[in-house]
Order: sequence, then C-alpha cells, then structure tokens
Amino acid sequence: MITSNITTIICDMDGVLLDTERLSRSSFEQACTEFSYYLDEALFANLTGRSASDHRAILISKYGNAGINFDIRWKEIYLSRLDVQVPVMPGAKNFLKQAQKRGYKLAVGTSSHTDKAIELLCKAQLEQYFSVIVGSDKVQFAKPSPDIYLLIMEELQVTPKVCAIIEDSENGITAALRSGV
Repeated sequence: MITSNITTIICDMDGVLLDTERLSRSSFEQACTEFSYYLDEALFANLTGRSASDHRAILISKYGNAGINFDIRWKEIYLSRLDVQVPVMPGAKNFLKQAQKRGYKLAVGTSSHTDKAIELLCKAQLEQYFSVIVGSDKVQFAKPSPDIYLLIMEELQVTPKVCAIIEDSENGITAALRSGV
C-alpha cells in the first residue's frame, strides 16, 4: 500500500483551473493578425506562465517598441473575452470539491496579479476552495522562479515535503521543481 504525506495542493490557475490559456492563445493570434505578425508558436509558449511584465520585456525584445502596443492590444482582446465568460477546466470543480472533502489545504499560485486571479476565481465560483491565492505581484520574481510557491508554503506554514503542485506550463513546472516540492 502506498501512503502519502501530502497535506497541501497548490494549483496554477490559467490552464489548470481555468481554461484561460485557450482564450489567451486565440487573443494572441488575433493580435498577430491585426499587427500582420507571423503567429510564432514558440514565442507564445515562452510567454505562457509568465508575468505581465515578463510578457512586455519579451515582446519588446522580439518586436522593438511595437511590442508594447502589441502587448496592450493582446491584453485588451483577452480581457474583453473574459468579461463575457470565465471558462472552468473540465473536472476542476469536482477535483477541488473532492480535495477539500478529503481535508487537503488548497492554494493557488499564478502568474496573474492576485486581484485579477481572485476576480476570475470568483466569477468562476471557485474562490471558496482556496485558503491562499498568490499572484506574481506578491513576489519579486515570477515563474519560472519558485518565489510564488515558497511564499504560499510560508503563508500556509508547510514544507515542500507535504505539498503537491499542479502545473501545465514549462515555466510553472520549472518553478515547482525549484521550490523543492
């Protein structure tokens, strides 16, 4: 029989709990069309799971100062789509109910700003499952740095040994591994 010492589950938000990465990608694609840019899948993958300030720096390095306007437009499209609906990943709500029922501490560690994450989780009716929600604005370095996860563990007063992290992006997985979980 396998036993587990896991008491705490930390979830990424975008792409794990909320199906926002699909919206982000389609918004990115629309912005590329509007700016007559080639849809660079590797660039989008590099942006996934990073903070907004990281997005801006990466886009400026790719497109020069036009990267600022591209970033603004991409986010406008994305946010307008989120105003209509915040899509929940299939099975996410059931997973959270079951985890809570079994007594796990639940937290969110996201590259989004904390207030935006809370707003989206409220719209999706998922916020009540989490005792801690931490965004990239609460730490000095966003993912792929482990800072978000380390702060959550500190706030929950738990060690990496008793945590599991659910991530979907390369940057998020790197942050999870660097946290010692």
